[in-house]
Amino acid sequence: MGDAPIPLVTPFVRDTATSRYSMLASTVLYVYDLVTTLDKEVDLVWTRPRSFLQVLFIIVGFISP
Repeated sequence: MGDAPIPLVTPFVRDTATSRYSMLASTVLYVYDLVTTLDKEVDLVWTRPRSFLQVLFIIVGFISP
């Protein structure tokens, strides 16, 4: 029962590798977006007086990742 035929294992390994590469790609894109927009976020959100929309933006920003 522990010996699975190679043709059955190969798609599983390929799907696992694809999943890991997809996760890596999405993480890299997220970090890139974070780094490239951080200066605008600091100017537009963190240096202004607090408002309802600003608090909502901050909450959504911390919940979504």
